[in-house]
Amino acid sequence: MATAAFEKFACETPDIHDAAKHTMRNVAHFAHEARALKTQAVDAFEDGVADAALRIKREPFKFVGFAFAVGVPVGVALGWAFSRLVKRTPHTA
Repeated sequence: MATAAFEKFACETPDIHDAAKHTMRNVAHFAHEARALKTQAVDAFEDGVADAALRIKREPFKFVGFAFAVGVPVGVALGWAFSRLVKRTPHTA
């Protein structure tokens, strides 16, 4: 009687095969979700690039001015920073 109860209990517990199948299904599901997320991210990036290109075509002078306004201070700051990094050698004449 006790043996039959033990065998019934032993058959109901998940073995390593069932655990492996469950894990493989989870991995497949997560891989599918990752691919879907990547597709959405690529689509959003492409939409952003297309929107930016359209805005630049509509207002080109605004973006040229913006690039100039950002580029000049950044160029001055980088030039100053790199000039401080270079060791100056004294001129001997």
